[in-house]
Parts: sequence; C-alpha cells; structure tokens
Amino acid sequence: MRDAVRYERVRLTTTRGFHILTAMTILVSVLVSWAMSVMIANMAPEMTAQAAGEAATVAATRSPLVLLAPGLLGIFSFGQEKRYGTLAMALLAIPQRGTLFAAKLVMTLLTATTWTTVSMMMSVIVSNAVLGSSNLFESDPPVLIGCLILANGWALLGIGVGLLLPRTGAVAMLVAGSALVEPLLGQLVERTELWGTSAAAFLPFRAGSSLISFADPALATVVAETAPRLPALTGGGVFFLYVGALLLAGYKKGLGKAQ
Repeated sequence: MRDAVRYERVRLTTTRGFHILTAMTILVSVLVSWAMSVMIANMAPEMTAQAAGEAATVAATRSPLVLLAPGLLGIFSFGQEKRYGTLAMALLAIPQRGTLFAAKLVMTLLTATTWTTVSMMMSVIVSNAVLGSSNLFESDPPVLIGCLILANGWALLGIGVGLLLPRTGAVAMLVAGSALVEPLLGQLVERTELWGTSAAAFLPFRAGSSLISFADPALATVVAETAPRLPALTGGGVFFLYVGALLLAGYKKGLGKAQ
C-alpha cells in the first residue's frame, strides 16, 4: 500500500496540470472572496463581529473551484491514466487493483483537503480584512467544515465518473450535471413532495449543498439559497449515498473485472 501511495503521489503532483489547477483553485477562491466581501461591505458598512464572521464564511465557500477543482482532480486520478494508457502499466506494477484504487482515493482526498483548507483560510483572512474585522480568522466553523467534507465528496464523485466515462465526457457530465441538468430537473420535481419536503431537495448536488447552507434568511438570500433544502446531516448523508453508488459502479466497470 505504501508503494502504491508513493507512486500515486509522484504521478499526481509532478504534472504541470496539477500545479496550474492548484494555483487557480487558491487564486480564484481569494478573488471571489474579495469581490463578495467588497459587495457585502458596501451593502452593510457597519457589521457586528458575528455578522462579519458569517459574511467571511459566505465569501470563503462560494468560489466555483472550491468544489469543482476536487471533482476534476478525481476525474484526472483515473482519467489521465486511461487517456495515456498508463493504467495498464500501473496495474503491472501494482497487481492488487483494490490497493491501487485505495491509493488513488487516499491521494485525491489528501489533495482535496489541502486545497480546500488553504483556499478557505486565505479567503476568510481576505474577507475579514476587507470587512474590517478585528479577528482575521472570524468565521462560522461548522459551515467551513461542511464545505471541506463536501469538497472531498466531489473528489470521490470525480473518481467514480472518471472510471465510468472517458475524461472529456466525465468533465462534461460533472460540470453540466451540477450547473445545468440538475437545476432543470429540480424545477420539474420542485412541487413533488417526498417525506415532507420537496423531492428536489433529494437531488445529489442540492442535497450536498445543504452542508454549506446558512440558517439566517438574510444570508440565504445573499447566496440565492431560497430553494428547499434538507438539514445538513441528512443532506450530506443523501449526497454520499449517491457518491458511494457511483464509486461502486465505477470500480466494477473500470477495475473490478479481474482481481
């Protein structure tokens, strides 16, 4: 297992694309945080410390790459090797397919955790500086933790999609599915009730987004979260059920034929 993790670390972190995606994830997160903080500061020039912390959390968790970058990393975890034909070589070096799969999971999750943690920390600092907070680390920890968990979920989702589809198709499915297909489907089932709430709340990406939702109606309006959502733990559980099913299907198709 140690050799498999070492192989995956070298393969993943020595590519130019990895360094570009790392830089873009952090830079875009900081820029989005700065822009949102300027907007919030103009809307509410006088804020309490608690309100500033909530606003900083909003700004730190709204960059599109906070979630998308881990998803792309998950796709590239297998997609790059499938595209360039190096997966067969990796399996020759590490015949235990379960070990290779676990090594990719470990490195992808470690990288996603690092990206998300650094991005959010820098974004919170920038936001609090713009908002004039006396504590640059003022934030809403439960929401930040939820964002970290959700980012890792997207990374696992990317691995599952990357095993099932070619790299380009996997990227298109992840982007289009989250930004276009699910919102349209959500509108179709919005009025259908399921266990006391809208069926749209049980769609994968909306269920996962409950991990970074805000109870304050004012903040919900700022980040356009007026659609029905499940409680954080329930939504997170539903999201990871989808992720687990996709990972299982991907493993069976991409790696499970021969053990």
